[in-house]
Amino acid sequence: DAQGRLQVLEVNPKPDLRAPNPSGASLLALGAAHQGMSYDDMILSLVVDFLHRVLSSPPPIHRSLWRAVGRCV
Repeated sequence: DAQGRLQVLEVNPKPDLRAPNPSGASLLALGAAHQGMSYDDMILSLVVDFLHRVLSSPPPIHRSLWRAVGRCV
C-alpha cells in the first residue's frame, strides 16, 4: 500500500502442482519432465521467478516482503 505495507489478498498456488507419485503426476510435472526438468527444478524455477519479480519491483514492495518473511521464520 502507500505506506509500504505488504497486503496479501489471496494465496493461490498453481493448480495441480503435486509431486509425481505412483498413482500419477500433475500435468505441470509431466510437462516439466517432457522438457527435461525435474519436479524439484520446476518448483525452484517458480520460486526464483517470483523472487525476480519482487526484487525488480519498486523498493517498498520487497522491503515489506522481507519484513513479512522475517516474522514467519
